[in-house]
Amino acid sequence: YPLRRQRQMCIRDRYNVSKSHHSYLVNILSVIFKYIYIKFVLYYDILDDILDDILDDILDDFLDE
Repeated sequence: YPLRRQRQMCIRDRYNVSKSHHSYLVNILSVIFKYIYIKFVLYYDILDDILDDILDDILDDFLDE
């Protein structure tokens, strides 16, 4: 009986460790994806403004001719 109980505890502990690693990994990936998303949004806005300015300049030059 003691060996059987020890084995059950070992299996349970291994499962709990696996769950905690999974949770840790999910949290890390969540932080990474949020960071990437924020960078994308910021750079997209900056690039959009730059392209608008360039296109406005090109259009102004074209209309002035």
